[in-house]
Amino acid sequence: MDSADSRKYPRIPQPDSHADLNPNRTEDKQGRPAAGSKLTDDIDDLRRKMAETFLKEASFTADPVIMISRQLDLKINEYMKLWTLRRKQVR
Repeated sequence: MDSADSRKYPRIPQPDSHADLNPNRTEDKQGRPAAGSKLTDDIDDLRRKMAETFLKEASFTADPVIMISRQLDLKINEYMKLWTLRRKQVR
């Protein structure tokens, strides 16, 4: 990715340094699913797939882009529900 691309897309959060010390850890201090978990990997894959499909279709409203966007919405909602539940458990 060149420097122009890095301005267009938000940075993907990196895992906390302490998460690298415990490969079995599934969440961070705030109860968020750890980067590298299946759910976060699925979200990253769908984001990448949606961006590639948009570039191919040259339209945000093309059916394939909308379909991937809906799948991404479902995964993000799942992530947020899981984060909320884990945050309550941490408190």
